[in-house]
Amino acid sequence: MARPALKLDPACTTRLCCSMCGRSDQEVRYLMAGAAGGHLCDACTYAAMKIVVRQRVREAVATLARSPARLE
Repeated sequence: MARPALKLDPACTTRLCCSMCGRSDQEVRYLMAGAAGGHLCDACTYAAMKIVVRQRVREAVATLARSPARLE
């Protein structure tokens, strides 16, 4: 299923905006600047963190499931 096209805020041409969601600096709590000039807002930072944590948990569970010395 294709995602709908992201409608960027026209203000992004004159102010800082999140490179992921397109929200302007006035719509978010904070923007983190990236090394390549992009910015990430608090909401996108939180969403990315949840994805990383979820993946790490899956990897840890898979490692434990393969371990021959499981706790009983």
